[in-house]
Amino acid sequence: MGHNQEDHPESHFRVPAIVNALGEMKLTSKPASTDDIASVHARAYVSELEKTFQESIVAAGAGLALVDSVVAASKINKDSPTGFALIRPPGHHAIPQGAMGFCIFGNVAIAARHAQRVHGLKRVFIIDFDVHHGNGTNDAFYNDPDVFFLSFHQDGSYPGTGKFDEVGAGDGEGTTLNLPSSS
Repeated sequence: MGHNQEDHPESHFRVPAIVNALGEMKLTSKPASTDDIASVHARAYVSELEKTFQESIVAAGAGLALVDSVVAASKINKDSPTGFALIRPPGHHAIPQGAMGFCIFGNVAIAARHAQRVHGLKRVFIIDFDVHHGNGTNDAFYNDPDVFFLSFHQDGSYPGTGKFDEVGAGDGEGTTLNLPSSS
């Protein structure tokens, strides 16, 4: 993949330095399991990955750790579980069948499924703000009535999806809101 070049912004060379720094601060997380990732992505796709797999599951695991921490804190504070994840690589272009736009796994989508499956959250609200539309996250929940996906992105930018009239389908109709803006 082209993003494994040292000078590319999504280079895998950055990950070990970040992981080491997080370890020194005692902020490490456990990797997501194959089952966690396969809750959003096709198992055949998951099986094909070798070179970036370990780094990718650590990134996905960070989202799971966030969900676990937020849910635990919400029980102590008796508040609704609310979290913010600043995740690199973002993962929002990874579609259930494979990688796209330098995104291997849909990290936020995996975290949302984890919140539902492990913690019993009935509804999840995802806000994606990026110059690009989060087509992978959009696709993962397009038919899902229990996950609301809101995307703020630049109209006409990569990957060319995320039109205002794309609102979900089937049971998920009305649970997707795309708000493309002009540049």
